[in-house]
Amino acid sequence: MKSKKIGEELYCIICEKGDDINSEITNWVEANQIPSGAIQVIGAIEDITLGWFDPETQKYINTFFPGEFELVSCLGNISYMDGKPFIHLHAVISDRHCRTFGGHLFSSTVAVTGEVFVHVGESRLDRVKSGAFGLMTLR
Repeated sequence: MKSKKIGEELYCIICEKGDDINSEITNWVEANQIPSGAIQVIGAIEDITLGWFDPETQKYINTFFPGEFELVSCLGNISYMDGKPFIHLHAVISDRHCRTFGGHLFSSTVAVTGEVFVHVGESRLDRVKSGAFGLMTLR
């Protein structure tokens, strides 16, 4: 992973083949003491786990996608939960036939490259347990 400041509060992080995007962003946030931020990612990833939150069971239903996919769009944010950085990402992936799948991005490995852009916020965002579904939401 390499990173570079490219604007007043804008950073570019390049994830390389074999990197886990979630882990690389988390490590970068910790190393640079980032209080909050908005994340955008594109690239090519493989061996992906996406999740869909089922409000009835209040649990995520995870689906594993083996093989390589285009990371068409990935948006998220940086906050803190229990004092540690929490990277919340949602992704849309595309297979070789341009069929798309989307959900909460739990894990993935960079297949070719991962181009991450982070717009850093000025103050820290924390997550706390929400009443309705028991999810950890921004406060």
